[in-house]
Amino acid sequence: MQIRILGPVQVLRDGKSVPLGGAKPSAALAALLLADGAPVSVDRLSRSLWGPCPPATMPAQIHTYVSRLRKILGPGAHLERRAGGYALRVPDAAVDLRDFARLAALGRTALEGGYHREASAHLSAALEQWTGRPLDGAAGPLAEAEAPRLAGAHLAAVEDRAEADLALGRHRRTAEELAPLVEEHPLRERLRAQLMTALYRCGRQADALEVYRAGRALIADELGVDPSSVLDGAFQTILRGEPGPPPAPAPVEPAPALPADLADFTGRVRHLADLAAWLGPGGAPGGPAPVVVAGGAGTGKTALAVRAAHALRDRFPDGTAFARLTGPQGRPRPLGEVLADLLGCLSGGEPVPGDTAGRLARYRRLCAGRRLLVVLDDAVAPGPAAELLPAGPGAHTMVTTRSRRTALPGARLLHLGPFEPEEAAELLRGTAGAARTDGDAGDAGDAAELAAACGHLPLAVRAAAVRLAAKEHWGPALLLRRMARGPLAELAAGGVDVRGELRAAVRRLPGPLRADAAGLARLGGGPLSVRDAAAALGREEVEAEDVLEALVDENMLSPSGMAPGGRFSYVLPAPLRWALLEESGVWARTSPHPGGAGRVSAPGRG
Repeated sequence: MQIRILGPVQVLRDGKSVPLGGAKPSAALAALLLADGAPVSVDRLSRSLWGPCPPATMPAQIHTYVSRLRKILGPGAHLERRAGGYALRVPDAAVDLRDFARLAALGRTALEGGYHREASAHLSAALEQWTGRPLDGAAGPLAEAEAPRLAGAHLAAVEDRAEADLALGRHRRTAEELAPLVEEHPLRERLRAQLMTALYRCGRQADALEVYRAGRALIADELGVDPSSVLDGAFQTILRGEPGPPPAPAPVEPAPALPADLADFTGRVRHLADLAAWLGPGGAPGGPAPVVVAGGAGTGKTALAVRAAHALRDRFPDGTAFARLTGPQGRPRPLGEVLADLLGCLSGGEPVPGDTAGRLARYRRLCAGRRLLVVLDDAVAPGPAAELLPAGPGAHTMVTTRSRRTALPGARLLHLGPFEPEEAAELLRGTAGAARTDGDAGDAGDAAELAAACGHLPLAVRAAAVRLAAKEHWGPALLLRRMARGPLAELAAGGVDVRGELRAAVRRLPGPLRADAAGLARLGGGPLSVRDAAAALGREEVEAEDVLEALVDENMLSPSGMAPGGRFSYVLPAPLRWALLEESGVWARTSPHPGGAGRVSAPGRG
């Protein structure tokens, strides 16, 4: 089912329009969609349908319209009476307003990061959701109130795409698109400045200056002010003859090709063998398939990629390069910064071009025809990973990511989960010492319980091992007892920041999904069934299953077998559960009792 309000208000089923019954039901549907799932009061619906003068039969008519919409939308929609009004959720429908908002936000994020090609693609897809004048066919009061806001969002997306397209050299298309829009919105200065730049870059300097002169006169007549710095800045750069001149090249210090390998790297034998096979010689003329290492926070994706890159360096005589794709807050780094890191690894300390386009061109030239390995760490969507794939039969790429949704064309996917119990025991033994973990039967059992309480998550197990190594008089049982008061506080030693890493992963989740994950964390550490999740979240089982699968995509949950009823059950690793509880303010960090809110338990132990 498709629902459209960014043009004529329509409901489409199997490509055919379903009659809504007139302007009033159309307005009721649009008003509910504009609220994005929040309740809309009867008074607000009344103003949307009739303005300030509703008929005496208003409540009955609204009830009739809502009943009609329930029948039209069918069982896949949830149109419920709530808090003196109505709320509509349509999780399975394609809603043009929702798709526009999502794609425009992706485009804006990509634009802020300097990923102009991806930004233009997302914004173009967002603008394709518009099929005409918004709310066409809905009752007049709603259209009068909401259409200007929607039109403003549309113009902002047009301006964002124009900025991306200008950076990509698409000046002619941008000039053709913006000229009529400037006529329609003559006081929108960013739009006018973009048109001036596009015209100038098409060789039409006189036209560009005339656009500025007309805008300056209009702003003075209509508003009695001078143009803003946006419009004047475009004018000045045209006068200088260099709109958007690139800064001078900046010399950089050569960067180390790869981070240091972990001296005590443990386990992952099968994964290393797979990477060695996939990163071997040969490949298609367009370049070998990229390898994507996907896993949740703390599973050791970067450590595995770095170990494999060091082990296979002899296969890549022309060099290796490493760059992290996200910043400290988990947001995508600007493409220009990432390219500077890669060029620092590959260009032998030569000056790096000051503009992103120049850096990308040099990077592609350096990669062409060479046998090299590029490691791109912590990819997110949107991000530059696809733009940074080197071409050529000898150039390989390895990408790490926390999300299974960070797809690359034709990639081989290596999924990384927690350690096997034997691998966790090996790391504890190697760092804390065999005498602390393999002593009498009690020590060995406590060490196994400690590893299980850490969810066998490599980062948490490593932190526990370092903590024991620093406290010679401690044993695994004592650390377990202390962790009952606040596990993340205890797992901080030797520069291993478990709390920071895991809470950052939690904060990277979209807000609604983060709230759902926190609700699931309150259920404890055992396997989660769809039924239990639905009860905890107050959702239908179908919606709860969608939430669980979304968390699997983000590598926060792992499927753990089939539950009764033909549905999977899921496991939330203990360290991630702790981080979720801390982020949501539930964990009682100072509770001195193992049975308190912060009880430490391995998956499956409650």
